[in-house]
Amino acid sequence: MAHRFSIFLREAAAIEKNLAKTKFQADVREQDVFNFLRRFSPTEKFRVIFADPPYERMEPGASYTEKLLSCQALYEIIELEGFLVLEKHPSEKIPETKWWSVVRAKTYGATEVLFLRRANR
Repeated sequence: MAHRFSIFLREAAAIEKNLAKTKFQADVREQDVFNFLRRFSPTEKFRVIFADPPYERMEPGASYTEKLLSCQALYEIIELEGFLVLEKHPSEKIPETKWWSVVRAKTYGATEVLFLRRANR
């Protein structure tokens, strides 16, 4: 079975350029992940989903990270051994979640990158 990759982000040009250089194939989507999930069949699975949230579009007090990590539809389209790679602000706390386990967290300047796997259920 071929693994599917999907990348959700604000600016796709740099990712598409790097994919072309490496000859790696992935679906790069400049769209809201929740709009995608409403239309996507959970029977198709992805090995990796990279989510780059639109921080500036969040309402005060809202947490894109919390919204993503509590989304059952996102959990269901990740392969059993797949990863969710999520960017967030380092100061933003990771909410308790029944869906995900953090495998690695790395801070790069003003961005923290979380590598998450499906929690053992």
